[in-house]
Amino acid sequence: MNPKDYQHLIQQLLDGEISAGDFARLDGELRQNPEALAAYRLYAGIHCGLVRKGEIDAAIRSAPVVPIERLRLLERKRIVRTSLLAAAAVVLISGLVLWQTMASEKSATRATLSFTPGSSFTLSHTEQGADTSPTTLSQGSTIRLDHGAVELALPHQVRAILEAPATLTLIDDRTVGLKRGRGYFEVKSPDGHGFSVETPHQRIVDLGTAFGVDLPTGSDDTHLHVFEGSVRIEGLDGKETGETVRAPRAVSIRGSKISGQLKGVDDRFLQRLPDRLESVFTEDFETGLLADRDYAVSMDPTVIRDLADNRFAGICEKEPWRFSTSKELRIRNPGFEEATTKGGGKPHWKEVAGAQISTYVAEPKPTEGSQFLLLPPDRTVVQDLDAPIRAGTTYTLTLDIGNESSNSKSHAIVSFFGSVAGYQKPLAEIRVDPPPGAWLRSRILSYTATTEDATGQTLGIALSAKTNWVTFDDLRISETRGVVPAESPGSLRHGSAPDGQQDTTPPLASLFSPAKDATEAPFDDIPTIVFHKPIQFGTGRIMIRNITDDSDTEIVVGSRFTSLDGHVLTFLPPLGLADGARQHGGIPGWECSGSVSRFNPSGNGDQYRHPDLADDSKTRGALDSMKGPTLATLGNAGELGSIRSTLGLAEKGRIYTVSVGIGCRDVEDTTAFPGYRIRLLRDSAVLAEVFGKNPPGPPNSLTPVGFSWDSDANTEESNDYAPLILEISTLEAIGGHSGDLDIDHVKVTSLGGGRN
Repeated sequence: MNPKDYQHLIQQLLDGEISAGDFARLDGELRQNPEALAAYRLYAGIHCGLVRKGEIDAAIRSAPVVPIERLRLLERKRIVRTSLLAAAAVVLISGLVLWQTMASEKSATRATLSFTPGSSFTLSHTEQGADTSPTTLSQGSTIRLDHGAVELALPHQVRAILEAPATLTLIDDRTVGLKRGRGYFEVKSPDGHGFSVETPHQRIVDLGTAFGVDLPTGSDDTHLHVFEGSVRIEGLDGKETGETVRAPRAVSIRGSKISGQLKGVDDRFLQRLPDRLESVFTEDFETGLLADRDYAVSMDPTVIRDLADNRFAGICEKEPWRFSTSKELRIRNPGFEEATTKGGGKPHWKEVAGAQISTYVAEPKPTEGSQFLLLPPDRTVVQDLDAPIRAGTTYTLTLDIGNESSNSKSHAIVSFFGSVAGYQKPLAEIRVDPPPGAWLRSRILSYTATTEDATGQTLGIALSAKTNWVTFDDLRISETRGVVPAESPGSLRHGSAPDGQQDTTPPLASLFSPAKDATEAPFDDIPTIVFHKPIQFGTGRIMIRNITDDSDTEIVVGSRFTSLDGHVLTFLPPLGLADGARQHGGIPGWECSGSVSRFNPSGNGDQYRHPDLADDSKTRGALDSMKGPTLATLGNAGELGSIRSTLGLAEKGRIYTVSVGIGCRDVEDTTAFPGYRIRLLRDSAVLAEVFGKNPPGPPNSLTPVGFSWDSDANTEESNDYAPLILEISTLEAIGGHSGDLDIDHVKVTSLGGGRN
C-alpha cells in the first residue's frame, strides 16, 4: 500500500468514517509497515491535540464570571456536599457491582472480532444505536466475510472461527445464524451450554462441545463435525428434534435428520486464526490497450537500473517506442463449424483426404447439434493459423477427443508447429488415449514461445489419429502474453564482470513486445521490455501517449501498473475506455473464447449510470473496493463466453478463496441474465466451483460470489504438479434467452496455518 493510500485510511479512521473492510486493510498495513505505523502515531497525536484544544477553547468561551464572595460560599458548601456524596458513592458503586453481576445474563448482546491481517469483510447493523465499531457485532449485526478468517468472542465464553466466504448474523446472546460458509465453534464453559447455530435448514444446539459446521455450496445438506462433547439437531421451528451427535463423529444432515455418514471428523477446520493471508491474483479490468490505436511510449532515464546501479538510458520522447494495435485478435478458434471461425468462412484444413466433417452423433455424444471431425487411422490434418509466433507468449489448445470404436483402443497426437517458407518445425505435442466408445473432455496442450521461435515463423496445429478412428470436437486456441523464458535458446545472456572489476555497463533493451513500429499488435498484449541482464526499479515515469485519441497516461514505476521479473519489465496503462463504450475481444493475461468484451457504463466510478442505458437508478450493493467503472462482459449468444487465467502451482496446507463480483443490470427482461459459472481447475479436473442461473443481487448492483478450496483435500484425477486455472463463464442459454454477464473485481487469496 502506498503512503497516499494509508494516510487517507488513517484520516478516515480518526474522523470515524472508515468502513470495516478498509479498517481491516489498514490494520494489516500497520502491523507490517513501520512507516505506516509512524504516520498513524503522528496523525493521532495531531488529532488528539486539536480535540483537546477545541475542548479547552469551548470551556473558556462558556465559563461565566462569578463574584469572589460567592466562590467562598460555594467552597464551604462543597466540603459538606463532598462528604455526603462520598458516602452515597460507596452505596451506589456497591449496588452497580451487584446489579452487573445479577444482570449479566440480560446485558446487551455484543461480540468482538479479530481477524487475520488482510482479511476482507463488511459489517451491517439492524439495531438502532448499535455499536458501529469495525470490530464489534451487536444483536442483529451481520458479518459478510469475502476473504481471510475472523475469530468471534461471543457471549458466555463461546469462541468461533469463520472461514471465507461466509455470512453470519448474531441473532441473540446464545444464537448465531450461519447463512453460508464454514465455521468452528467452541463452548469453553458450562455457562455457554445451549448455544445454537441456525443454518438455512436446521438448528444445531450445543450440549457442551467443540464442533464445526460446513454448508457446501449448491447443496441442501449440512456437514456437522463434532470434535468434543455432543450436539443436538433441531428443526428451525423448535418442535422437530433429531438425534444427538456425539464426538468424534461427522455426519451429513438434512433438516433435523442425519442423511449420511462422512468419512471422518475433518481436521482441516481452522481452530485458530492463521498468521497470514496472501493475495494470489487480482483483476479489475481497468488496464490495457485499446484496439485500432496508435501508441507512443517514452521512459525517464532513471526508471530502470541494473543490480550495480547502472542506469538504462530510457526512451526519448523524440524517438519513442511506437506501435499500432490491430482491430481484431490474431488468434482464432479453428474449430469445425463456420460460427467458430472469426472473420467468416470454413476453417482451412490441409491434408484432409479420408477425413470427414460430420454431424454423426457418437456415444456418448459431443455437444448436441455440433459438427466435429472424424479422422481415420494414420491420417493427419493441419492448419496454419497465420499468426506470427511471439516470444514469451503461451499458446493453449483445448479440445475434446473421442474413440469411435466401442471395443478397440486408439490414440491421438495433438501438436503445435512453427511454419516458415513451407517448412514445419514441431514445437510441442501431447498423446491422448480416449477409452473405447467414450470422449475425453478439455484435453489441454500449452506451449510458451522462445526468442528462437519468434523469428518469422507462424503458428500451426496438427491433429493425428493412430490405430483407429478418432473424433475431435470443441477445439479452441488462446494466447496469454507473459515473459520470455530466461533460459530459452537464442535469448541474450549477461556475463558477469571479471573478478575484481566493477560492472559499469548499462542495461540494454534486447526485445520489445509489441515490436517497435509494429502495425498490427494485438490489443490484448501486455507491453514488455526484455533487458540483457537483471534489473531493478529506480524512480520516474513511463509515459504512454494514445496518438489516435490525443490522450496521455503517466505510470509511476513501482505502482500496481508495473512489474519486474528478473530481466523483464512489464506494464499496463489504464484502459481509458470512453463512457458507454464497449471493446470486443481479448483481455490482457486471460485466455478468452466466445463473446468477450470490456464495457464502461460510466466514467465517474458509479456502476450502471449512463444516459444511454436502461439502468440509471442508484447503485445498490456495489463492491466497496471497486475503484473504476470498467467491467468485463461475457455473452452467451451462439457461443458461450469464457475467460481463463493460470494462477500457478498450489501450495500444500493452504486454503484458496475465490471471489468474483457478478453484475446485474436493470433491464425489463430479467430472464436475459445468462447465468454464471466460476471454477477452479487443475488440468481438466474441477477442484471447486459455484454457479447460478439467477442474479445474486438486485438490479444495478455488483454482488460478490465465491468459494474456497483446501489444497490438502484429495481430488480425483487431479495432477498435483499442474497449475491452478481460474475459469469464469456464462451458462448455456435457457429457453432461448441470451444476455451479458458483467463481472469485476476478481480476487484469489491463500490462507495458511490455523489448524491444530
